Amino acid sequence: MVGITEASAAVSGIKAAYDMARGVTKLTDDVNVKLATSDLIQALLDAQQHAVSAQQAQMELLQKIGELEAKLATVDDWKVTKARYVLHQFPAGAQAYVLREAHSGDEPYHRLCANCFEKGEKSILQTINKANGGERVECQRCDSKLTLVEFVHPRVNIPSTRY
Repeated sequence: MVGITEASAAVSGIKAAYDMARGVTKLTDDVNVKLATSDLIQALLDAQQHAVSAQQAQMELLQKIGELEAKLATVDDWKVTKARYVLHQFPAGAQAYVLREAHSGDEPYHRLCANCFEKGEKSILQTINKANGGERVECQRCDSKLTLVEFVHPRVNIPSTRY
């Protein structure tokens, strides 16, 4: 893993710089002190570079985690939405997703495009025209056009849903 490797290198660099600093105090020769100081500065710069690299790797990982959590939330939301609908085949042969009766509540009767639904998109089919017990609908997202024939429930004027 890049973050652990970089952090390890940073710690090693800091330890090397510390060891060099201890050695500087023992030197008496001015030239040796200057050389040791130069080595110390280089070791500190290397350690700093490794620390920056480790921090950058950590930020990239945190960003990726955030993206994955958002994607997971979207998938979970879609699972809840998907469970509210059932695929219904109309007598004319066309298929669309309809809201399950248990989830209808105050929501008006509607049908969803099966093509878009399978792609994880909720697209309500819009009526183009009605005639002779049939209905021509279209999906404005994918431009699908379907002819639906529905049985009308005798007690209420909404299409029956047979699942």
